[in-house]
Amino acid sequence: MNKNKLSLALFSMFSAAAMSAPLDVIETQFDNTRVFFADGDVIYGHAAEKNKKNGSYFTFSFDSNELILGEKKMSLVGEKFIEKDKNTDDKFNKKVLSYFSQRYGIKYADGAAGDVYVFLDYSCPFSRKFVESGELNSLSKQGKNVWVMPISRLGSVEGISNYSALTCMMANDEQKLERFLDWMEVGSATVSRSELQLSKCYYWLDLKPYYGIMEKLKLNGVPSVVEVK
Repeated sequence: MNKNKLSLALFSMFSAAAMSAPLDVIETQFDNTRVFFADGDVIYGHAAEKNKKNGSYFTFSFDSNELILGEKKMSLVGEKFIEKDKNTDDKFNKKVLSYFSQRYGIKYADGAAGDVYVFLDYSCPFSRKFVESGELNSLSKQGKNVWVMPISRLGSVEGISNYSALTCMMANDEQKLERFLDWMEVGSATVSRSELQLSKCYYWLDLKPYYGIMEKLKLNGVPSVVEVK
């Protein structure tokens, strides 16, 4: 066997062994396991927790070493999946979203029944439909503390620049909200050239982590509603 074939064989053996480890644990720890798809990145399937009649779809990520079974998140520790502490995610969400809401958000309504962060983009027809159908008002009527979080779904230069002008304009939340909702209504933004030259605008300081929050929270796009109690 030549060196290339030997390397390929060893790599295949290693990949198969690496994949079988979490699969073995899943099949041992859960009942009625069915695997629909598996490669070097993810495993998709369906399984039920021990002593539970109904099962759920699951995804295991080799990259994050995380199993998501229904609404539960678990990490592979040794030869067992351990459920992650939900309070840890809640604390992270509460702290980080509170910070970004102060920097990038616009207060829509005050309430005491939990904080709600609504990610919207004026260029997104689904976001516009969300607002037009009264979903923001519905959250407000539930007594929620509602923050609107404008964000460019495509991460375009135009969208980000327009939102920087909105964020850093010399106005209160009520005036910013009115302007943003106007943009939402027509599906486009009206921004003067002078507003796009705000070199000292703080919008750009935490831009990368702000846009990264969508991935961190596993949000698929806009509109997205994140509730933190």
